Amino acid sequence: MNLSQDVMLEFNCSRYDFDSDPPDVSQHFDAFGIIGLGIAYGGTASSGLLTLLFFIQICSNVRKCPWEWQRSLSWIVSMPMIISWLSLTSFLVPRAGNICSIVKQSYMPFMLMHFLDLALMIDGDEEQILNTLMDNRVPMSLCASPCCFFGICCRSSIVTRRGFRAMRRRVYQAPLWQFLLTMAAVVLEIAEINQFLPEYIVMPLFQTLAGLNVLMCMLGNWGFNVIVKTFKGLERSNWNRRMKKAHALTLFIAIMKLQFFVLGLLVDYTDYIPCSPPAVSPVHMKQNMDALLTLAEALLFGLVFTFVYRVRQCDIDRAIKGDGAERSPNFFLIPNMQTH
Repeated sequence: MNLSQDVMLEFNCSRYDFDSDPPDVSQHFDAFGIIGLGIAYGGTASSGLLTLLFFIQICSNVRKCPWEWQRSLSWIVSMPMIISWLSLTSFLVPRAGNICSIVKQSYMPFMLMHFLDLALMIDGDEEQILNTLMDNRVPMSLCASPCCFFGICCRSSIVTRRGFRAMRRRVYQAPLWQFLLTMAAVVLEIAEINQFLPEYIVMPLFQTLAGLNVLMCMLGNWGFNVIVKTFKGLERSNWNRRMKKAHALTLFIAIMKLQFFVLGLLVDYTDYIPCSPPAVSPVHMKQNMDALLTLAEALLFGLVFTFVYRVRQCDIDRAIKGDGAERSPNFFLIPNMQTH
């Protein structure tokens, strides 16, 4: 491979015939040359840094928490590291891109589940929190991002078990639906469905799957944000300072989901995604662009998570009884309602 080779990008890619299979590693780096090597080394360094930050978080923050919190907190702080390694792998080994995409698109919404589980562990189990919310007649507003328009049609109501659990189901069902939709799109692509169906059917089919994937992500984020806003309405709760944690997590997921969807639209309906003949088609270039952008985002949010998800001693103190014995996670949200 000629290390002095520049990346030869073409935007009029329709005049080239590309293999439907992704390029192998040698073809990939022959096409990208020294720029590809630079991305590989930079991505490895950033992923290694995120791995180091993860282990520092485990040793300095997670281990000093009550054991009930440790699993969920470990999952959350591992997210930038896992996303970074998946993106780096999809860039280094293009033929592993589909597998990495399935794992990445399914992995992200699981973090909302773990955040919600962690919050319930810290503030009490679901039944006791529901009793507290209903006793205090806390309103539950459906006007929450990214589906604020629901709040226009449906006015705020008092928290009920049915409504609260419906929102929680939105959060817990999102990973399953996104996994199934991503898997369906990848299987249809590998099966080369365009050889059996006309183009005017294939293109809308893939965009419908991508749109449904984004919709499931939006509904999951919406349910999560409705619950967060509802908890924030409780007097003397700790949700005001937890909001930055929730916002950092949802923003990270939303950026990557939107990025994946927009790149898909660009490669299907425009000529803005270049190619590098003869091996790297616009579809494979989209995968590389997504990986490169995600590597940068994972590094940024990994640094943010390091500071945002620091464990506060006051949170740990709330999980300890006055006699020094560790408390189970089943305690009330409002301190003056706790029994001693």
